[in-house]
Amino acid sequence: MPPCSLYYRLVSRPVGHVEHYAADQMDIDLAGDRLQIVDEKTGEVRSAEIFVAVLPCSHYTYCEAVWSQKKEDLIKTCENALHFYGGVPMAIVPDNLKSAVTRSDRNEPVINDDFAAFAEHYGSAVYPARVRHPKDKAFVENAVKLMYKSIYADIEGLMFHDIESLNTAIQSSLAMTANSR
Repeated sequence: MPPCSLYYRLVSRPVGHVEHYAADQMDIDLAGDRLQIVDEKTGEVRSAEIFVAVLPCSHYTYCEAVWSQKKEDLIKTCENALHFYGGVPMAIVPDNLKSAVTRSDRNEPVINDDFAAFAEHYGSAVYPARVRHPKDKAFVENAVKLMYKSIYADIEGLMFHDIESLNTAIQSSLAMTANSR
């Protein structure tokens, strides 16, 4: 019989295997580290948020730079991800950012009206991850970590003067990363 502390650890934290099916869900998140864009004329530095989406079944990842975490930017990047994937998942799984979830609740979260309308338009549902449960969307959390190691490393030291050139560099790096797998 194992020591009590080891036995307790084994019993108290069960681990299970979760099956993911094609077109089942798209996990989305915004990376914590922002990227810089320098205005060519004024020299003003602006920070861009990095949106990340992943399909858990295939680990197919999409990234895009946006100016903010506002609902308009979130909806536009989700729509761009759907076009990138060429299809719509049954569910979109965001974390609890305000542009997607108006009120977090363990049993009945309130989805932002505009984000809910976007999902309904595409025939998808929104199932936000639980607060402080990163394992609910572990695939996108891992995609963000991999993005730091690949995309951020690829564009380190480069200067971008507009969001379009940054997104071009992100897409190029993402394609190289996908091809190397």
